[in-house]
Amino acid sequence: MALKKLMQIMHRQGVVMAFAGVFLLLTLLFAGLALAAIMVRRPAANVAAPAH
Repeated sequence: MALKKLMQIMHRQGVVMAFAGVFLLLTLLFAGLALAAIMVRRPAANVAAPAH
C-alpha cells in the first residue's frame, strides 16, 4: 500500500515537472519569435507602376 502511494506521488511529480518543462520551452519559443518579429526589416515601399 505504501509503495503504491509512493509511485502515485512520483508519477504526479513527474507530470508536474514535464508540464513545467514544456511551459518553459514554449515561453522561450514565443519570446524568441517576438524578438525576431521586432528585428525583421519592413519591406521597401513599392512604387506604383505607371498606368496605361
